[in-house]
Amino acid sequence: MTNLIVRLRSKVLLAIGLGFCILMILGFSATFFIQKKALDDNITNRITNARVLFKELLKVEAELLGNLANNYMETPELQSAFLAGDRDKLLAMSLPLFNGIKSRNKITHFYFHRLDKTCFLRVHNPTRHSDKISRFTLDQASRMEAPAYGIELGPLGTMTFRLVQPWRVGGKLIGYIELGKEIDQITPILKHMLNLELIFTVQKKHLDHKLWSEGELMLHKPGSWEQFSDFVVVSSTFSQISASLGREISRHFASHDKDLFNTTQDNKIYRSGAIPLIDASGLEVGDIFAFANYNNVTSGRNLFIIMILLSVLGLIVLYTLLTLHIGRIERDLKSSLNALAEERAHHLPPPDDQS
Repeated sequence: MTNLIVRLRSKVLLAIGLGFCILMILGFSATFFIQKKALDDNITNRITNARVLFKELLKVEAELLGNLANNYMETPELQSAFLAGDRDKLLAMSLPLFNGIKSRNKITHFYFHRLDKTCFLRVHNPTRHSDKISRFTLDQASRMEAPAYGIELGPLGTMTFRLVQPWRVGGKLIGYIELGKEIDQITPILKHMLNLELIFTVQKKHLDHKLWSEGELMLHKPGSWEQFSDFVVVSSTFSQISASLGREISRHFASHDKDLFNTTQDNKIYRSGAIPLIDASGLEVGDIFAFANYNNVTSGRNLFIIMILLSVLGLIVLYTLLTLHIGRIERDLKSSLNALAEERAHHLPPPDDQS
């Protein structure tokens, strides 16, 4: 009896399986990398937008402070007290104004400066006066005879957004009014606008350790000078900074690496990046680290991986069913061919005997 060998599975399934594997690898790889690039681009754009929106926010804050300063410059009682050199009277009239804008607008600094750039009155700290002010914003306002604003480091290491407005009475310049906000009053607004967590850092080389400690004590903040080797944190939307987050910030700060990086904080995964922190004079004094919550992205990526595994499982099941089906076809075909061969052999005449 003839026993024919039929190998459909080895010929057909090998090609099908190889094609499935190639298409699956190419499809999943392309989808994964396209998704990753799209997510990274989205977060990169958000962090890039943070730089732009930060500048726009400072413009808005400058307009607000400028309007307040203009109102005070037009107050006759403040004009007469300043021109008369009556510090006590000027304080008595300006202190209620300061308390109002402090609660409403989060203003933390209020100054009256003379033309020689000495401080006539710090409404927020009236015991300190008559010292020479050498900040860029005051110098620029004096030189340009126009409002000047920007972020500046104070003598105590505080990071403050300041606006200095030339003060004219009857067209004559008599001095300058300065208003300011601690950076801590601006970061929550920026966080809300951008939906990002933020950490403002300043290089230690721009600070005096002793004065910084005095500033921390004045603001009732815990001393943090020793927390990092090269920089200090001047403002943060995190309640505290974890050790792992601190290490990542230190590494990127030291290497000036502006690439995105992943880190964890409060059991959340963040995709992060650094933005140069530029003061009013144009000097890069530190970095603003922006953190986008990556948990949803990670969850989406995990779901994508689960979908890949389910797809692979589905393909394996499909391949197995196809193997079984072709196996049945192979057996049926083999039986049919063997039967045909037997039938053919039965009808053929016997070979001639040559002996």
